[in-house]
Amino acid sequence: MHSKTSNHPCPTRPSLAPHPESEIEWWHLHGRLDDGRFLVVYVWRYRGDIDTADGLSAAYALTHPETGERRQTTWIDAAFLRQIRTVVTEVLSRHDDPYLDAFLRETTGNRLFAPFTLTRESRLTADGRVQVGPIRLAPRDDGGVKVDVCDEDLLLTLTLEPGTPGFPMGDSGHFSIAGKPMSGYTFPRLQARGAVTVSGVHVPARGDFWFDHQWGPWSFRHVKKYFYHPEWLYVAVNLDDGRSLAALLSRQRGSQPAPPRSCTYAIGMEASGAYRSLGLVATEPQSRWESLRTNNLYEFGWHLSARDTGLQLELTPLHADPEIYVFTKQRGLLEVPCHVEGQWGGQPCRGWGFVEAFGDTLDVNEFFWGQEKSHLADQLERFLPRTYDGDWLRRNCGLTKPPRIDAGAFERGILQPLWSMMDRGGKGWRSAWFTTCYFALGGHEISAEVRSLLPVTELLHTGSLIIDDIQDGSAQRRGRPALHHEIGSDLAINVGCYCYFLPLEIVDRIAGLSDRQRARIHSIISTALRQGHVGQAMDLMWSKGRFDLAEKLDDRDGVRVQLIEQYRLKSGCQLEAIARIGATLLEAPTEWTESIAEYSWRFGVVFQIIDDLIDVQEAQARLGKEEGEDLRNGKLNIVLLFALSALAPQARRWWLERLPGHKRMPTLDELRVAMAETDAAERCLRLAEGLMDEADGLLDVLPATDARLVMRSAPRWLIEQRRRRERHLCRHRLSSAG
Repeated sequence: MHSKTSNHPCPTRPSLAPHPESEIEWWHLHGRLDDGRFLVVYVWRYRGDIDTADGLSAAYALTHPETGERRQTTWIDAAFLRQIRTVVTEVLSRHDDPYLDAFLRETTGNRLFAPFTLTRESRLTADGRVQVGPIRLAPRDDGGVKVDVCDEDLLLTLTLEPGTPGFPMGDSGHFSIAGKPMSGYTFPRLQARGAVTVSGVHVPARGDFWFDHQWGPWSFRHVKKYFYHPEWLYVAVNLDDGRSLAALLSRQRGSQPAPPRSCTYAIGMEASGAYRSLGLVATEPQSRWESLRTNNLYEFGWHLSARDTGLQLELTPLHADPEIYVFTKQRGLLEVPCHVEGQWGGQPCRGWGFVEAFGDTLDVNEFFWGQEKSHLADQLERFLPRTYDGDWLRRNCGLTKPPRIDAGAFERGILQPLWSMMDRGGKGWRSAWFTTCYFALGGHEISAEVRSLLPVTELLHTGSLIIDDIQDGSAQRRGRPALHHEIGSDLAINVGCYCYFLPLEIVDRIAGLSDRQRARIHSIISTALRQGHVGQAMDLMWSKGRFDLAEKLDDRDGVRVQLIEQYRLKSGCQLEAIARIGATLLEAPTEWTESIAEYSWRFGVVFQIIDDLIDVQEAQARLGKEEGEDLRNGKLNIVLLFALSALAPQARRWWLERLPGHKRMPTLDELRVAMAETDAAERCLRLAEGLMDEADGLLDVLPATDARLVMRSAPRWLIEQRRRRERHLCRHRLSSAG
């Protein structure tokens, strides 16, 4: 539907006057203050139904790149919360979504969760005066804008006076975002004056600001399956020579990798105020930045170019915490100030600008499970060199001077194999669970201590994979030959064991930990390693003919309990350790610690159940290793237990004669037939659901946060995705057989 406002002329000066017939509208201020801080202020309006008030939301972020100081808050009003709950309910009537289920639960009775704040103070007048909580915007008679923010120990008052004339967004003030027609105007050079008071310290404030006002027909209304959210990149640049430019690049939501962005518009303004189209503008991202709170992956650092006008600009972000929290499924957008330098029209230029971007538009759980974590290698490189470093080895070994060893041999025997495993990928979801636990326990900002601990769980897991592959005779790991096939079992065992000890040295080198915290984390890691080895011993004892299969099948219920405990010790121990380390960092209450620890180990058990199903069905495609590894080793896992114990007596005898170690071992296809006949996959998934149902109340003692939503939904999303996958594979095999 085209909004009526798509034909409205754009005003020639900043106007906050609302367009109530538009489904969506926002006012956006961003700028820099002379003291080095950058300020972003957003106000959003979403149209309500006939009997429902319009919903309002607002956010601000005040950041000092040099000191790292950052203040930000996002407010929404009750009308907007009701709108979103209505949409969520509509989505859930058509499509199962564990995250949205958790969202409805968390917001029952007008409750809200951090980092969002519910406000009872919100209003929007016909002349454009808007208030959402402690954020206020008001028009001035001279065409300027007044902005006030009063948040805890921050009081900010700025008057933005019009400088050079603005220009319409798009050639005519009309443009589109992912096919949705929009209207808007932009004013790049407003002069700010006022004052900022932080923690009782009052200082005058001056600076340069950019102001946007946009409106149009897209919103969360009338969704069919997912929240619709366009993906765009908006660039606003003010150069020191008086020129300005604004460019919008957008793309349709699509499969990964995402389709390239198309240039919606690019407008340049001369110092005189004259503006014109710059033609087609392209951007090339220089790197990626991953939010540790939302798991969104953003482009970060850009090369901006326009062939027809000789535009070549490098935009370098000025700080590394640029996310604004917004009330969508993505929970955030990137809003980062940049240093700008390059050429335009054959002339060198420099200045500053802002880039706004939504990350790849995916479900929060798809981010959690499907995205390789970009921060792990960077964090690990702080503690583990890629090439020989004598001083590092001296510290690592506790020596007074570098050892006299063969540097090349050390690289080939330790560093290269370890980095070979770490660089192969893997989703890094355990580190994401660590940050999720941290936020769920009340953490706010990711400190240097938290970042330093991110590789710890991945190292422990990687060490266990190396050893497991040797014990299980695995041929592949993460799409490549298992490490012992590349370097030999003797070296691989040593590297795997080294992975168990390196985390302890990482903990010792984190300066911000107290002695009590350091000792506690050492104990947590050591306990997890002992538990893991006990669990692995039980796993090995139930494989390769070391057990009586008939006896185990006759005691199905007792063995099921034993397998769950085995999974807890082998796999759940890692997630329990993750939760306890997060609680140690935050000095969390004992009740919180024990609750999140139990919830986490239960999640680890569920993950192992899903892993057993994947091993039977599609380990090569999903995990980069051979399928049917457990079957080949005659290992009794939960899938085999549920399948064989439910078979008819004659069919069960056939399996008992061939498992384990028979010269004519059953094939994967034969196991899949047995699973289909006994509905084993679905019974495994129901067991996993039951484990999480029992654990659900454990999270109620924790603070209400977006992280708690993720904790509730991530295991259930994993179960539901596996259920859909099992059904798809079953239909495919039936179709192939027919």
